[in-house]
Amino acid sequence: MFYENVEVQASIPYKYGMGWTLTNEPLKQPALRHSGLVETGMSTIYILPESEIAIAIAVNTNDYFVGKDMMDRIDWSIVFMLTGDKPNQITANEYVTRHFLYDLAYFVVFAISVLPLYLIKFYKKRLTTGRLWVKISLLVLLHLVLPILLLLLPQMFFATPLWVVMAFVPDMFTTIAVSAALLFVGGIIKTLFLIAKRKKMQIFNFQ
Repeated sequence: MFYENVEVQASIPYKYGMGWTLTNEPLKQPALRHSGLVETGMSTIYILPESEIAIAIAVNTNDYFVGKDMMDRIDWSIVFMLTGDKPNQITANEYVTRHFLYDLAYFVVFAISVLPLYLIKFYKKRLTTGRLWVKISLLVLLHLVLPILLLLLPQMFFATPLWVVMAFVPDMFTTIAVSAALLFVGGIIKTLFLIAKRKKMQIFNFQ
């Protein structure tokens, strides 16, 4: 299980066996490691054969995009201290600061999705001005392309499928899903207004 392993990638300094990784970095000795997580907890096991040390760490929380990374650094820090190395540095306000940035991003995304619905009356007034192809292009970009990009955002930037986000980061999933739905709805409303306006102008011109 430990040593019948393969290289993951040439650029990644560890090998993977039957559930265990074998790495020579960042320690000065080989380390065997296995980790796992569920929606409400994380755990990690380290085995250092040369030092005859084994460490098991379990926490009853799982904050996927912030806490997971910080706990990984804390886990390694415990190993570093037991082997005489310096631990990773984590600032006192790092957790709050990183979550604030995520919350700010959530707010911006949600505000962008709500704004077109709030400004729908101004959109109706401008239907008689400007070129039709410009209106259609903006409609497609804002209310079709943008919500699709939102739904693909976790996969593109975090290599995390949306169903994983739904299970492990429900606040992000809710923000993305609601914002995308609002943009789609806004696009449908604008399209109906545009079609109705075009028909009305055609009838007027015919008369």
